[in-house]
Amino acid sequence: MKRLLQAGFVASLLLVAGGAMACQVAGHNKHVGEITKVDGAAGTFTIHDLESDGPITFKADKAMLKDASKAKGQVMVSFEQKGDQLQAVDIHF
Repeated sequence: MKRLLQAGFVASLLLVAGGAMACQVAGHNKHVGEITKVDGAAGTFTIHDLESDGPITFKADKAMLKDASKAKGQVMVSFEQKGDQLQAVDIHF
């Protein structure tokens, strides 16, 4: 049920704001896009960001990488800036 509500929230963001503004509407330290790569060895996943129309790579723990590998369609990633890296703290899909 939680995943369904989260997916509905992301979908409503995309419909109301349009793809290019979805990240701005999602809030501070959030990016919206489609997961394009999961690299378990590096502990990262990459999305194609809707706002910048380019790739953004996030560091993530093993549980989050497992979730990312199952994601289909648009996701919203909450993150923290850690030096020059983005640390994913949550994925909504």
